[in-house]
Amino acid sequence: MSSAKVIILEYICPGLGALMANIMFFSPVQDLRKAIQSGDLGVLNPTPWVFMLGNCFGWVAYSILLQNLWIFFANCPGFLLSIWLNLWAVKLLYQMHYTIETRQSLVNLLMDQELTLSKNYTSLPYIDIDIDNGDSDSDINDQRVDAKANMHVELEGEKDETNHIIER
Repeated sequence: MSSAKVIILEYICPGLGALMANIMFFSPVQDLRKAIQSGDLGVLNPTPWVFMLGNCFGWVAYSILLQNLWIFFANCPGFLLSIWLNLWAVKLLYQMHYTIETRQSLVNLLMDQELTLSKNYTSLPYIDIDIDNGDSDSDINDQRVDAKANMHVELEGEKDETNHIIER
């Protein structure tokens, strides 16, 4: 009877404890994989993973001091997994921050470019055209007028596209 008691208390119960601890540690893996695929944490809360890291680190250190393999194998996979979870959470959080900063920088750049272009095109010198002289120079002057009108139309189109991008 005592051998059954020893087997249950020293092997089965610690083994079940290690198994349940590892099942609990691996529970957020599927949610994190979905977040990695979408590129956003969404409503996923990574705060418990930080505490899981500290908890597992403490238990692994304790198991090494006691030289208890049951405690070690119950917490070492959780420690390694929590490192992986935290690294991906930081990467996804930084990616969101970087994306927002990049979008803001792009909008600022486009607005600066719009101001620069509008100043450059409004300060272009106007061409004096003598249309009534009837010589061959009037054809050249007509081409200059058409070119300037096309540049003005293209600039207006760029402003509309820039405003459309900024409104997003």
